[in-house]
Amino acid sequence: MTASETSAFAAAQKLLACKQQDELLDTFWLCFPQATKCERSDDTEKYFEEPQEGFRIGSSEYYQIHDDMEVIEVFSLSSEDPNVLSALELVKSCLENNSNYSMLESLVEQEMQTVVEREESIQLILDSMSEGLLTCNPEGEITEVRSATIESWFGEQKEDQKIWDYLCGLDQNISDAFQFGLESVFEDIMPFEVTATQMPQQLDIDGTIYRFGYQQVYKDGELDQLLVTIRDATAEARAEVAEAEAREFSKVVAQIIGHPEAFNNFLAESHRILEELSQPQENKIVMRLLHTLKGNTAIYGFESFAKVCHNYEDKLLEGDIEWSANHAKDLDTQWMSHSEKARKLVEGTDTHSMVIAPAEYQTLIEEILAQSDYKSLVRMVNEWVNDPISDLLGYEAQQAIQVAEKLGKSVRVDFEGSHVRVPFENPKPFFGSLIHVLRNAVDHGLESPEDRKEAGKSSQGHLVISAHRDDNSFELTIQDDGRGIDWERVREKAKKVGLAAESQQDLIDALMTDSFSTKDEATMLSGRGAGLGAVKENCELLGGTIHINSEPGRGTKMSFVFPVSPLATQDLQRLVTSETAQS
Repeated sequence: MTASETSAFAAAQKLLACKQQDELLDTFWLCFPQATKCERSDDTEKYFEEPQEGFRIGSSEYYQIHDDMEVIEVFSLSSEDPNVLSALELVKSCLENNSNYSMLESLVEQEMQTVVEREESIQLILDSMSEGLLTCNPEGEITEVRSATIESWFGEQKEDQKIWDYLCGLDQNISDAFQFGLESVFEDIMPFEVTATQMPQQLDIDGTIYRFGYQQVYKDGELDQLLVTIRDATAEARAEVAEAEAREFSKVVAQIIGHPEAFNNFLAESHRILEELSQPQENKIVMRLLHTLKGNTAIYGFESFAKVCHNYEDKLLEGDIEWSANHAKDLDTQWMSHSEKARKLVEGTDTHSMVIAPAEYQTLIEEILAQSDYKSLVRMVNEWVNDPISDLLGYEAQQAIQVAEKLGKSVRVDFEGSHVRVPFENPKPFFGSLIHVLRNAVDHGLESPEDRKEAGKSSQGHLVISAHRDDNSFELTIQDDGRGIDWERVREKAKKVGLAAESQQDLIDALMTDSFSTKDEATMLSGRGAGLGAVKENCELLGGTIHINSEPGRGTKMSFVFPVSPLATQDLQRLVTSETAQS
């Protein structure tokens, strides 16, 4: 390579290293002093107007330094120099590249400014929102996209704190549910509508209720982030509670108006059960009492309190708690709160009355006309202080109809011997527990309307409550025309839990055992296995026995038989003497 070529090569390297137009031109003049810069004048202005090939002015050759768009400089050579002409092409290329680079740089700068302005606008919008908004990635890492409200509600995020700990750290159960739910969302196997419902929907922090919403964020067709919206729903939640309480209280008032005496009896029975729960009891007894209290309070419209009982049942069965005086106190406090307005409505009222059925009145007239012995008349009238079964079970029968409606079934309830009076004191615990028998008959026994039609039955089920009384016994029977008891299933379940299952009586005893149920899952209606245990205990406290007769496809008949002692002659005489003295 000649010295001239080496010099030209070095010049080219210097030119290529230039990034700015001024730097490029200065380097060109420095590397090629043989090029003479042409000054602008009226004579030369036309040569600056547009790029063109070399041209002559007089005896000199002139050349332009230009890119494709603009003439930058014009120069002349006293003699043609190939190195200068080669460098000229290189300068043109560098100018074009620099122009493109500058344009790109300008575009990038403009785009960056647009992005910044857009992000600032987005953040301004986020910060003006009354709702909280933030996003997280599949690992639970919170992104920078969040509203100012989030920090005002939940505080400053700690370093590396995951979204479930940031939002729900005060409640470990909800935090765990958020984490597991988030994993399900990003697995993207099940529909988002399903996985989103598994995420926490509500959070209570010191009485402030926050409700969550979720939305998927996709990028290039892939699930990239989860958008979480949070709103303060405290006022909304309180309004919902107030509305629910108003609806519930209207149902309670309807029971008070329609069945004032029964309602007072219900309050007394609830008080008795709560008193028993405050005493040391075995878990099975606690379950019986809770189950009966739940059923009774639900019947009389206190559905929210019934749910409290149901939750306590869950905790006992799952082993989360051992029943204690503190639990009994909490339950009593909640009951007093739920029933306060209802108790005030009936407080101080005397709802007790004696109603005589037409059949009883007719019998009395016939006995008087027949000039019967006064002892038989006294015995008859003395019975009137006792309740007829229609009073003790009338409302429960109506509830059985409502339970059937909730289950999509239809049932007719009839009474036979409705005027027959219960011949013993304090029958209310036993009759109160019979709601479990009625519910089981509807829930377990009666088929759906479709199944009944297929079996050749009326689509409407039939329940019969009958009572019979003679000198030695009182018998109460509850009979349905449903599917009957599946004795083989009872036998299978009894063996599984270690109960005797050989004879028919073994199977009946198993049915009446605490915690035994043929249902696999418990509901608010049945499935605990505590109801019939309560019935058995209360029946036996009155000296009664239970008999069950059930045939597949034909229904179940459950009879309760109690011994009755005739009123002694001296007791009758004392009654007459007492009445005479008072008159």
